[in-house]
Amino acid sequence: MSTSTSMSTLRSSALPILTATMGSMGIVNGLYSLTSPSDAETAFGLPVPRSISDSPTKELPWWQAAQSYARGVRNLAGGLSIVGITALWRFSPLCVASPVARLVAQRCLGVIFLTGSIIGVGDGVVVSRFAEGGGTDQEARQVALKAGWGHLVMAVPILALGIVCFWA
Repeated sequence: MSTSTSMSTLRSSALPILTATMGSMGIVNGLYSLTSPSDAETAFGLPVPRSISDSPTKELPWWQAAQSYARGVRNLAGGLSIVGITALWRFSPLCVASPVARLVAQRCLGVIFLTGSIIGVGDGVVVSRFAEGGGTDQEARQVALKAGWGHLVMAVPILALGIVCFWA
């Protein structure tokens, strides 16, 4: 099997599944941040103080809730754009009929994932810096370090997906 044939097979089968899966993960993550901001903060790597996480309401200070909601909107919108462009790329009559339109949609996904990898690296750096900050207790430091590395590691497949979508 030639390289061009194997790349064509990847684009027609696995690539749309991968892009739709990543978009769906963004949607779920965004909804989680909007519906459960206290738990989402900890999952992101910025654990809330025990006095809040142990309370029945888990109500965050307004500034921290606003941050979680903003991240939720960012992830929800990004996920919807990825799923939407993937659907356009694979199923719209325009992209089915026009190789140029299909390539443009695929390259748009590439741009989204390439810039998304920058977001992943940025999130990882910010969370890791939080772990190193003064006043961060040992438990919060461990959560933040683990999540910070998770963001950095996750940026790699996002970058790879962007490269494949844009240049394949």
